[in-house]
Amino acid sequence: MSADSQFLQSRTATNFINNAISWPTFLAANLPAGGPAYPLPAPGVRVRIKPADEWAFQAAVFSGDPSGGNGSNQPAALPTGTVASFRGGAFFIAEASYLPNQGKDAKGLPGAYRIGAWYHTSSRFGDQRFDNNGLSLAAPQSTGIPLNHTGDSGFYGVIDQMLYRVPGSDDQGLSGFVRAGGVPQDRNLINFYADGGLVYKGLIPFRPNDKVGVAAAYARVGDNARGLDADTGCFGNFFFPVRSGETMIEMMYQAQMAPWWMLQPEVQYIIRPGAGVLNSDGSLRPNAWVIVVRSALSF
Repeated sequence: MSADSQFLQSRTATNFINNAISWPTFLAANLPAGGPAYPLPAPGVRVRIKPADEWAFQAAVFSGDPSGGNGSNQPAALPTGTVASFRGGAFFIAEASYLPNQGKDAKGLPGAYRIGAWYHTSSRFGDQRFDNNGLSLAAPQSTGIPLNHTGDSGFYGVIDQMLYRVPGSDDQGLSGFVRAGGVPQDRNLINFYADGGLVYKGLIPFRPNDKVGVAAAYARVGDNARGLDADTGCFGNFFFPVRSGETMIEMMYQAQMAPWWMLQPEVQYIIRPGAGVLNSDGSLRPNAWVIVVRSALSF
């Protein structure tokens, strides 16, 4: 199973391509092997109940390390082939959703409001600044082995709301989404993430199924990771940059070329790629443009 297809969902956000919007960075950059998300699902069990039309509750538990590793959050090569791992602890996640005006005959505009929390049981969440003797990992006397923390957790919220509906239509109009989540700073590279966007369906009268949209996402580097960068500067590499955060802006146009064919050109602009890291030759990494075309055939 994959958690990214079941939790933190926003119908409006699915129109965008950037991977951070698909599986937010405060999970993808912090969990072992990125967590149970594409391209690495994990064995899991999910329970979902819907006691009323406007309410839903779900919870799941997944194997802790979908790569088959020991549950460490340190960078490692991903496996090839199929892996069904029960190692690396367990990843628990739960979510409550309020879903107003979802029925076809509802008079109000449809929306989805979600709050959730997660916990990972691994004992191998490495500190982002200090080694196992309490020294900075940048210090010459450091062992280079991060201090391990037991457990990691986080919380998040999602708002997905239709803002305007074209009179006489079912789904033409303007929709928007906002998501945000936070985690502890000592054991996580990214301690805060937020994204949001707007999508308008049917903006051009003779193209009623086309969509145009803009979205932005921001990932903040935690204070411990920033502190390690500052320590690196203090211990001799005086021009070493202190990472801050990465911002992504995405603009897309989704054209329904035929009932069975969708074509989506778009452009993305990445501000401070890697939150301000240097290139391998020591030069400052500039902002980046990304040009994308996605095509989907339905049959």
